[in-house]
Amino acid sequence: MYKLVLVDDEAFVLNNISCAFDWKTMGFEVVGTFTNANDTLEYLKKDKADVVITDINMPNKNGTKLAEEIRKNYPDTVVVFMSGHKLFDYAMQGINVGVFAYMVKPVSFTEIEKLCVRLKNELDTLRLGDNTETALHHVISGFSNVDDDDIIEKIVSYIDKYYMNKLSLLEVASSVYMSKYHFCRYFKSRIGMNFIDYLNKIRIEQAIRLLHEPNQKINEICSMVGYSNYKYFFKLFKAQTGMTPREYRMRNYGG
Repeated sequence: MYKLVLVDDEAFVLNNISCAFDWKTMGFEVVGTFTNANDTLEYLKKDKADVVITDINMPNKNGTKLAEEIRKNYPDTVVVFMSGHKLFDYAMQGINVGVFAYMVKPVSFTEIEKLCVRLKNELDTLRLGDNTETALHHVISGFSNVDDDDIIEKIVSYIDKYYMNKLSLLEVASSVYMSKYHFCRYFKSRIGMNFIDYLNKIRIEQAIRLLHEPNQKINEICSMVGYSNYKYFFKLFKAQTGMTPREYRMRNYGG
């Protein structure tokens, strides 16, 4: 039985969620309910909780601050956000502090049941020390209603669309509602290489395509595919093709 703490500044919400839902059937025991972040943190100093489900908008110290302190001091505790607002900014706050899932109030029993299944799978996996694909999938599914194929398609499409910009890992991770940490692990497990290597691969492939255009100068191509450093572009190009851009153009396109 996993230990669960509920936090919401509205007492009636706490009562409804803690009493009306059969948590024990799903493998969880509600060991504490609190109306503010400070009382929650005081409890965690003395007693362990496997999961904390917290509202975001609370007076004094909000749910985001609470999640930050939990992540810092109790890294094995899983945090879930709930809020009355389905806003991108709130989801992003959750991503940035490593929150497992985000629920919009009022939360239905069906949603809670689905969350419990994901949480239990995640906690079971972590308890076994298995931090591979199963754990990744459950973390990601908390912020997405699409399957793995859809997630990968969104990631690849985003990179294909913006590779020529100063594209960061955080930007791409945010586009699919992931933290940097989970994105790195997930991306490598699905693509087979890390984000930077993949981005460079796409950029060099686009550079090769542009080399076919005789009017495109090589230094312009460098900028067009997202590089500001000409020497770095040359280095990456040669590492991937075995030739400099000029040599590649001469050999394949005759000048």
